Amino acid sequence: MAFEVACRKREGVTLIPPPEEILAAAPEATRRLRLPFRWQVEVTEKGKLHRLGVEPDRVFGLCFKGRPAGRDCVYFFLEADRGTMPVVRQGLDQTSFRRKLLGYQETWRQGLHRRHLGIPNFRVLTVTTTEDRLAHLLEACRSNPGSAGIFLFGHQRGIARGHLLNYEWVDRRGVRTSLFAANR
Repeated sequence: MAFEVACRKREGVTLIPPPEEILAAAPEATRRLRLPFRWQVEVTEKGKLHRLGVEPDRVFGLCFKGRPAGRDCVYFFLEADRGTMPVVRQGLDQTSFRRKLLGYQETWRQGLHRRHLGIPNFRVLTVTTTEDRLAHLLEACRSNPGSAGIFLFGHQRGIARGHLLNYEWVDRRGVRTSLFAANR
């Protein structure tokens, strides 16, 4: 809802809402699923194969007027981290934020976003409760070997203070960027 309001206030940005518009590009088999924004990805860790479920809290896109075709629309998987899930656990058999990171990382690496949803790109926006929690999530992302540059992090109070499209998200290296700059 906040992105919809922000896009109405900002010229040159259009919201691509789920499910209809995003699913329009998806394969027919995905469109027929009861939960099309849920998929499975295989991850190997310490020689053991794990099948992880991935289901973003929200999926949406933003189209930026004036950008070249193919680079004008960016898709987002939103994760609302309430601070109740452990950041890291011993293995992948139990839920953890690290497990979510691995699921999204493998989704990107294996191109599942293209095959399952028919979208050319995505970023994962994680909104958490506090700056302290944000620091723990960033550390988990940094310690993940081969972690893709698809992750951006923010905290609720910071986002609430300003215009959502101008908010400075933090990437895994600690670099702050707005959605406009991050998706050029």
